[in-house]
Amino acid sequence: MSRMPKFYNPMCGGLPLYWGDEQTGELPAAVRHYIGLAAGLDETPLTAAEVELLADFCVYFIHAPCWEFDCDGAPSPYLSLVQALREKAKTLTSYEAIREWNSEAAEIAIDPF
Repeated sequence: MSRMPKFYNPMCGGLPLYWGDEQTGELPAAVRHYIGLAAGLDETPLTAAEVELLADFCVYFIHAPCWEFDCDGAPSPYLSLVQALREKAKTLTSYEAIREWNSEAAEIAIDPF
């Protein structure tokens, strides 16, 4: 069951909410841990709970309506890639999978973290 909100910011066609604003502090802590690992500043593996939370945020983030259109309101030329990322996000179960998914998203200028 997702712990992410069911809504998006109405600005710019439905932007996802910023992870740093999450109120429990769990998501910001998990993201900082993930970034520390990715940057080589931390060697402690993510916990299963952190992986689940990060994966859940990836699903939330990539489902934001803003990725479906360009700035002029035309369908995004990357829509097929966004749809593929949406499907792949549902399968994230490890740090490595999240890192690979994040790299693929970054190729089309989408960066949840």
